[in-house]
Amino acid sequence: MTDNFIYLGYSHLSLKEVSLNDYTFDEILCFDWNGNKVKKYNLPFPVSTFCVIDNLLYVTSLEDNNMTIYRLESDK
Repeated sequence: MTDNFIYLGYSHLSLKEVSLNDYTFDEILCFDWNGNKVKKYNLPFPVSTFCVIDNLLYVTSLEDNNMTIYRLESDK
């Protein structure tokens, strides 16, 4: 969350399928505090966690037991 927006990780998979994929997701949804959808981020890889600081979106991805942190512009 930020002062202006709420961000949620999202997957089209069922909870069971997500659990089998280590609870990763490939979309982040952004809403304003009134519940209006502002933006959808389609990520090119599955991520397990993320955070937003100012206008930067930080996501983590785990591949072959190596964690990588990516920094993306959030446009907000």
